[in-house]
Amino acid sequence: MPNPARPGLRLAARDARRALTGPGAARLLVAALIVAVAAVTAVTRLTDRVDAAVVAQAATTLGADLVLASDAPPSSAQTRLLAGSNLDTATRVQMNTALAAGDRLLRVSLSAVSPHYPLAGAITLERDGRTIDVDHGPARGTVWIAPAAAARLNVGLGDRLAVGDTTLTVAALVTASPGGGSALFDTAPSVLMATADLAPTGLTGPGARLDHDTLIGGPPTAIAAVRAQLAPTLAPGERLVDPRSANRGLAAAMDKAAVFLNLAALAAVVLAGVAIALCATRHAAAQRDAIALYKTLGAARGVLRRLLATQLALLGAVGLVAGWLLGETVAYGLIRVIDTLFTIALPAGHWWASWPAIGTAVVLIAGFAWPAQRTALATPPARVLARSNDPGTTRRWPIHGAAIASVAVMAAAATGDIALTGWVLAGLAGAAAAFALIAWALLAILARLRQRLDVRLPGALRLGLDGVLRRRATVMVQCVAVALGLTVLFVLVVVRGDLLAGWQTRIAQDAPNRFVINVNTDQRGGIADLLHEHGINTPTFYPIVRARLTAVNGQTLDRDAALRKQAGRLAERALNLSWTNQLKADNRIVAGHWWAEHQTAADHGPIKTSIAESVARRLDIGVGDRLAFDVAGQALTLEITSIRSIDWSSLQPNFFVLVPPGGLDGYPVRWITSFYLPPGKEAALAALVRAYPNLNVIDITALLARVQTLVDRVTLAVELVFGFTLAAGLVVLAAAMGVHRETRRREAAVLRALGATSARLRRAAWSECLVIGAITAGSAALAARLAAGLIAHYALHVDYASRLGVWLLAVVIAVGLIAAAGVAALGDVRRQPAWQALRGGS
Repeated sequence: MPNPARPGLRLAARDARRALTGPGAARLLVAALIVAVAAVTAVTRLTDRVDAAVVAQAATTLGADLVLASDAPPSSAQTRLLAGSNLDTATRVQMNTALAAGDRLLRVSLSAVSPHYPLAGAITLERDGRTIDVDHGPARGTVWIAPAAAARLNVGLGDRLAVGDTTLTVAALVTASPGGGSALFDTAPSVLMATADLAPTGLTGPGARLDHDTLIGGPPTAIAAVRAQLAPTLAPGERLVDPRSANRGLAAAMDKAAVFLNLAALAAVVLAGVAIALCATRHAAAQRDAIALYKTLGAARGVLRRLLATQLALLGAVGLVAGWLLGETVAYGLIRVIDTLFTIALPAGHWWASWPAIGTAVVLIAGFAWPAQRTALATPPARVLARSNDPGTTRRWPIHGAAIASVAVMAAAATGDIALTGWVLAGLAGAAAAFALIAWALLAILARLRQRLDVRLPGALRLGLDGVLRRRATVMVQCVAVALGLTVLFVLVVVRGDLLAGWQTRIAQDAPNRFVINVNTDQRGGIADLLHEHGINTPTFYPIVRARLTAVNGQTLDRDAALRKQAGRLAERALNLSWTNQLKADNRIVAGHWWAEHQTAADHGPIKTSIAESVARRLDIGVGDRLAFDVAGQALTLEITSIRSIDWSSLQPNFFVLVPPGGLDGYPVRWITSFYLPPGKEAALAALVRAYPNLNVIDITALLARVQTLVDRVTLAVELVFGFTLAAGLVVLAAAMGVHRETRRREAAVLRALGATSARLRRAAWSECLVIGAITAGSAALAARLAAGLIAHYALHVDYASRLGVWLLAVVIAVGLIAAAGVAALGDVRRQPAWQALRGGS
């Protein structure tokens, strides 16, 4: 007995090949699948490699792949665990202390490191006017110091420095080292010494505040295993630091970019799903004659179901392979765009990065194509005798339900956040409803105008308008699908330039590129005068009091391990406190009330404080709670009266904790300021450092340039990905145009039989597609303009002034592209001979 599987597979392959080479909907179905798979492949490959690069680059900043950080040496159990792991280890002990050179004293951040430090990255040294990178620590008996420390202590290479009870030789100037700290206002310059020299200094005795870091390096799988083993051994005050948590700024920026890219890909996938559903419906309708014939020959429903499923799987395989190849090509280009953001080469991607593309193809075929395709199984055998014997009314809810479930699954996979998934789905549904309502209203207006201007309209335009009005439901689907893709493209291409220009103008006017820290109280007037003499605007000085958080609502962090763990870095680092009675423009009260403009801390009971929103979330506290601090050995208790959100993008000095004037009287205070140093004014900076050698001047010009590069590169990548969204929208347009292809063929045949020329039919097609393009592009422009205003106000905090000429040009170009795509999709309808269309041939 012959195996029925082989003939079935051959038959399915033959039908799939005919569908791809014929004029039916299968080609558009595969094209939509190619767009969706390519978008997912490109984004997945890009985010996979960028994520690996973020981790690798952050590891060079951290100095290791994992760090066990504590205020005490690791326990014996932890030491044995690491010794048995066969991983590389190194140690670093950090403290703040003073170095002496003759009668000069300087407070520094001292790090005692083992010979193999760092395990990742390098230490940058300055020798003989050139910089070199080394992968080891200082030799015993030597010390490497920052150039600023050497200048203040007036020492050079070969000079001796007193470090506690011992003296060490200056062997090199260190300009950068892994794990050197990330606090912008950390005033102490860095100094490195050998761990073997630490005990003789006498700096590790009782009462010394030391930070012990055990650095761990090795393969990712081994690091993950030892991390899982170390986690249960952590005591209060101990934590594990990985590269992502150590470089949260870049990691957070890339995470947000990844979510945005995934949402861009999701938009393309959803639109492609709509196109696939439309094409599958057409493809199923085209197969009803064959299904009816097979049934008359005795084919069972199960056999036909397998035949259709195999055919659809073959079409899906073609789309998957072609889309994957296209996506890999686009990903290569995107990676070339992004890799300049990193100081290292982007690592190779993981093999499993292709799985999301395969999953996308499966979800699209199973959720969008198959529910429509299987409706062909309901075709009765009598259709062979009469085409009017079509299936009865098909239940639509399984088709729509499968599509909605598929969108939900893909949205959850793209965002990784259930709440964000809900907002994405709600946003898509709201935008689709709004576009449908606009299209319905405009079509209603168009119908009235058509009745009033019937005689005065040219014949071709009347034919085009009649075609639009006869197929209002289909036109609404076209407008909604294409408008969704066009809106996001308008936002990125047209609006982006205006928004970034406004943001860059704001940065250029307000953002400082130099921060000056460690200013003494009596130096403020002289510094302001010196800068004014060099044509630099008088800066504003902000007081800083360094304090350590000790208790929250009476619960001490030292005794409450859970609270200390919850506080995280707030418990491990000194915080900068300041005072003011003026709420800055980049601060906004989100809870409580700001104190009166002339109020001082002496007014009305306990000292009030306003804390940053991030601190309140971290400690789970609110208005009325109390915080206790240790300020240079003195206790300070503050009562929270307000919580502030801070716009850190303003690049102005801001503080987690603020009190009214007088609240920090009697505590040691330093001042900071910031200013914009124009090009060519470097002499002012040199004069400032000569006059006040105790100052630390931080140049953030490179940081500003890096931020700008990040914005430019990521925006370009998002634009390229949203190109898939536009392509998917155009496929939807072509698919929707073909929904009533048979009806259009008969209409064209009747018109040609009545004397209509091909040129007139072509003009009618252009009229119909131009109307659809105008409705779609106009709706998308209105939505994009609204989105631009919201983004400018709530996200970038800038004023947005749209340029009418740019918008009109964008709309005209969009209308032309949409119309051209629609006319191209209808080309074979006009070219088919009238006799063939009227006889039902293809």
